[in-house]
Amino acid sequence: MFVHSDTLCESPSKTKGKALQKLRTISLHMLEVRLTLVLIPTSFVFIFFMYTDIKMW
Repeated sequence: MFVHSDTLCESPSKTKGKALQKLRTISLHMLEVRLTLVLIPTSFVFIFFMYTDIKMW
């Protein structure tokens, strides 16, 4: 019963802030993953087009 006193005494805003911070870090990580997933294929395509342009010349 008294074990949870610390978590209960903590203000809701504090716990909310922690949750928001966690969500923010997760969303940032997801954004990084999306960016890498988008950038890697586009860079490959760009290199491929550059290579084909050089071959055509």
